[in-house]
Amino acid sequence: MKILFLGADSADYLNISILNGLISLQDISLFCYPAPNLLFKSNQSTYAASVRGGGFSIFFNHPDQTQFTEHYLHDKIQSNFFDVIIIGDIFSSYIFYPWVGSFASIYPNKIIVLDGADQENIFPFSGAILSNLYQSFFPRLHKKHHYFKRELTYRSIQSCFYMLIPRFIAKNLKFHNNLHPISFAFPSEKITHHKDLIKSKLYTKHVVDEGLIDFIPGAMSSYAFQNEAEYFHDIQISKFGITTKRSGWDCLRHYEIAANGAIICFKNLHLKPSSCAPHGLVAGVNCISYVDYNDLNTQITELNSNLYNAMLEKSYAWITSKTSEKLAREVIAVTTKS
Repeated sequence: MKILFLGADSADYLNISILNGLISLQDISLFCYPAPNLLFKSNQSTYAASVRGGGFSIFFNHPDQTQFTEHYLHDKIQSNFFDVIIIGDIFSSYIFYPWVGSFASIYPNKIIVLDGADQENIFPFSGAILSNLYQSFFPRLHKKHHYFKRELTYRSIQSCFYMLIPRFIAKNLKFHNNLHPISFAFPSEKITHHKDLIKSKLYTKHVVDEGLIDFIPGAMSSYAFQNEAEYFHDIQISKFGITTKRSGWDCLRHYEIAANGAIICFKNLHLKPSSCAPHGLVAGVNCISYVDYNDLNTQITELNSNLYNAMLEKSYAWITSKTSEKLAREVIAVTTKS
């Protein structure tokens, strides 16, 4: 299968999650434009400082540069050369759509749009839409193509009506058939089984919940490590890792904690809309949902070794279901359905 990925230079976590999967699949020929520089180890020294979080986990994992096309790309699209076309990070990469849109009839059901933005609104609907006339008159891509959105809520529906319909109406409307939920993913080769680890402390050093800093000795709310190996090691020797909603509900830290054999402690997970990523986290089963330190401390105190180990097993099952390869397969699978 020949796949064209437009907008492959974006540092959007969803973009990188799926590109990691596509480049690892042996039955996929991946073509990218522009060049996917954030995938390759050789580019780490050049780009790592400019990538959020220091470029840990999902960036710079591949030794060889994938094939990508810069020349005659328009002609290849027109000649039906590709089996699937993916437009990644749509709020940044919409400029590539004119290359594809005029030939959309050649690719029925074969065009995929990725929306990894923290905002809940559907492209092109945004607060700045009136200041950008080009976006204002842009085709409604979710009505034409498969559209994967990470922060998918009733407000996504409201945005399509310029926020003019009330919440109670939006909550009772169904998502458009082309709208699909999606989440970040993690490289399978970086997942560590908890049975291979020895725990020497309760919490990780990096604690993103400011309300817990005073209760956890040595905790830091800012980035605590200069390299990925030290960061991962700290999670691996810890029993629990703290995470919260950031700009959006989905956050790479959720996956990093589970991938390194600690239990996710997710502040206010119970408030997350079910249609919004991350999907599959269940409080008391594969993670802990807490409100404040007292609540968290009570739950951890009541968690005996058997319950803790059972939760770790479920956490491992969750993260191994969220690999980049599986996500890439799930995304391209929609093109085979009617």
